[in-house]
Amino acid sequence: MVNSIGSNGDAISFLNDVILFGRPYFNIDTAGFAVIKSGAKNVDITFEREYLDQPIVNATISIEASDSISAETLFESNLQYAITKKKTQGFTIILNKPAPNDIRFSWIAIAVKEAKVFNSIDLTPISEPTPLETPIPIPDSTPSANSEPASSPQVNPSETPNPTPSELVSPEPTSPETPTP
Repeated sequence: MVNSIGSNGDAISFLNDVILFGRPYFNIDTAGFAVIKSGAKNVDITFEREYLDQPIVNATISIEASDSISAETLFESNLQYAITKKKTQGFTIILNKPAPNDIRFSWIAIAVKEAKVFNSIDLTPISEPTPLETPIPIPDSTPSANSEPASSPQVNPSETPNPTPSELVSPEPTSPETPTP
């Protein structure tokens, strides 16, 4: 058991996972609150000590019991916000319109060494070229004066034998013939 761990250098390295059974407490650059005053559209958060790399920042509107704004007022005003100007020294929370009352935010900034960036997959369909259509010749269907009408053979259903499964043959795939114009 120890009461404190310190470093002679800039940081302490734990070479494996760390499990904490109590509440971790962080410095004032890791998390905090920000208030956008009534009529204003933004608030700047400045870190006391600059991060080595740009931190991952998250902010959420949080309403305290003592705040002068209600959740209903927020919902009715259709307020939207974004985190902008994020850098190693701080960031800005901006609203899409002036605040109707003071609006409190809870924020957190976490340093991540070599944070990965994941990109969405491009789902834009690839357009296939449209094949050129080959015209199909239409036979002359006008009967001539000397031609006799063609008779079609009559088939009696009782004379047609039913094939057995061994007589059924799957047709072989053939390449389609291209008609000549």
